[in-house]
Amino acid sequence: MKVLVLLSSICFCVLTTNGQQRYNTNGTDPKFLEGANSIVQKNYMEFEVLSPGEAVLKVDYAITILNKGAESLARLRAFHDKFRTISNVKAFVYDKNGEQIRKVPKEDILDLSIISGFAFYDDNRIKYLNPDYKDYPYTFEYSYTARYSGLLTYPSWFVYSDYNQSVVHSEFSVVVPRNMSVRYLEQNGVLKPEVQSIDGKVVSTWKASNLVAIKEEPFSKGLYSYSPSVIIAPNEFEMEGIYSKNESWNDFAQWISSLNQDRDDLSEDKKEEIRELVKGVESDSEKVKILYNHLQNETRYVSIQLGIGGWQPFKASTVEELGYGDCKALSNYMKAMLDVVGINSNYVLVSAGANQPNIKKDFPGNQFNHAFIMVPSAKDTIWLECTSQQTPFGYLGSFTDDRDVLIINEDGTGNIVRTPAYSPEENLQKRNVMIKIDEEGNATADVFTSFTGAKYFEVLPYLLYGGDKAQSALYQSIELQNFTINEFDHESKANDEIVRQMNLSVSGYARKSGTNLIMPLNFANSQVGIKSNDVRTNEIQVRRASTEIDDIVYEIPVGYHIANQPSPVTIDSQYGKYEMTVEIEGRSIKYHRKFTMHRGLYPATEYESFENFMNSIKKADRQKMLLKYGT
Repeated sequence: MKVLVLLSSICFCVLTTNGQQRYNTNGTDPKFLEGANSIVQKNYMEFEVLSPGEAVLKVDYAITILNKGAESLARLRAFHDKFRTISNVKAFVYDKNGEQIRKVPKEDILDLSIISGFAFYDDNRIKYLNPDYKDYPYTFEYSYTARYSGLLTYPSWFVYSDYNQSVVHSEFSVVVPRNMSVRYLEQNGVLKPEVQSIDGKVVSTWKASNLVAIKEEPFSKGLYSYSPSVIIAPNEFEMEGIYSKNESWNDFAQWISSLNQDRDDLSEDKKEEIRELVKGVESDSEKVKILYNHLQNETRYVSIQLGIGGWQPFKASTVEELGYGDCKALSNYMKAMLDVVGINSNYVLVSAGANQPNIKKDFPGNQFNHAFIMVPSAKDTIWLECTSQQTPFGYLGSFTDDRDVLIINEDGTGNIVRTPAYSPEENLQKRNVMIKIDEEGNATADVFTSFTGAKYFEVLPYLLYGGDKAQSALYQSIELQNFTINEFDHESKANDEIVRQMNLSVSGYARKSGTNLIMPLNFANSQVGIKSNDVRTNEIQVRRASTEIDDIVYEIPVGYHIANQPSPVTIDSQYGKYEMTVEIEGRSIKYHRKFTMHRGLYPATEYESFENFMNSIKKADRQKMLLKYGT
């Protein structure tokens, strides 16, 4: 899905010549330094709409990088494609005294493919510069102009581009002809604009100045939920000569529907093959599953980013011939196959990603980056992710779960529905571990772990990596020290789960204390707890419910006996439930742990209670047993 990515921190002005005065950090107001990794010195954007299909965006931006924590923000990223050209690019670097130490030569500004090596068809590119300066603090300043010749998405203005960032001044101007209208959505306390009428144009300007850093807090929503911002959208647009109104979801859906029209042209041979695949099958659900498996086996995903092809799918016959397509093309192909056997389905647009913000339901327009398929049913609607050869039938996972999506109906209208949220029992990680401890406290462990629901998708990359890359990722993720992975394997099961098997050797797992051993009970899955906040500002968000179940059997060495048996622990609250028990049978210790986390959004005033819950689990997870040598 084509996304016209626009930086939130872009603006218009002529680059200043008095950098020494403006960017001398020696005189920085202390309020801008408190809790900050960066300071936005200026962020000007001017977006002028010339017609439904033409616009100009001018940019002038400067950011002071105070330390390594903000280094990634010192980048020029100006995106361009068939519909957007970039010109007048300038960039400068200033030291901590505000002295200009570099005017970046034009040839040092790279022009790169956004998805190089991944997209088969791609005209999305980026003007890119990393100043690569490490003497903190320093200031990076740049400007450019973007001209649009085809316009679906208007830029948004976010005052903050990162947590722990102060803002000296940020300004956003939108210039629109009097005979055109634009919709605005102001969020998070942004001030109303100054509005002027100049030469037949309406100029609206939003400003924000002298803002201190927003501190990142654990279990918060994304920064988009807190930063003052303005989102704008056209009431009409034009791309490649195709005009559309954009005042309602029906308008937008009608445009998408027009792009998809007459693109379900499977060959007669393919139609006959599809009918044969489901011959004798009575259940529609089983037919859908058979055809979905056929899609996964016969096609693969590639990114298609050419002109309006960023929104319009390949014809089904093209996917049939080539065996590949992007999310739009594969979804259209799946829908065409279902049509052959008389099963209705809907093309669906979504803002996909594990932590993407929900779309603004009352603000129609392009808020999407992905397409997939819904098969409606009175009993159990089926959702089909068409780009993955590994996604289980009917699963969404964290990429598209629990969010509002736009359904494109057969008559071209559109309506918003919500995708399912998985229950704690569905988002399940279940481990069985057998561990042998020797006299020196070293451990050998056989670990069998099952992942389902959203947990399936967390571990799916390991299945796809295979070999050395999967092993390297495992070494980074396992909560142990001084360990060796002797064997490992990942297997996708028919019942929508991934099973991981590992054999590990852990040096000094149980700590020697004279002739005795002190052994942790929780093997590599303990809660880390959360830090205290003196004053909690933001709401507490647990995005997804989940359950972890651990059953571990320890075999202690001959000659040792267990000196203490921890009491059972139960912690039950509105946030979740934790249970832990220990049973002893001879030289075997059976440790059982079950931790269920509820999905929820809680007020900031409950943070102390939430913190106590999480830290109580951390304490329970860190219990140890004393193994004494001798009688």
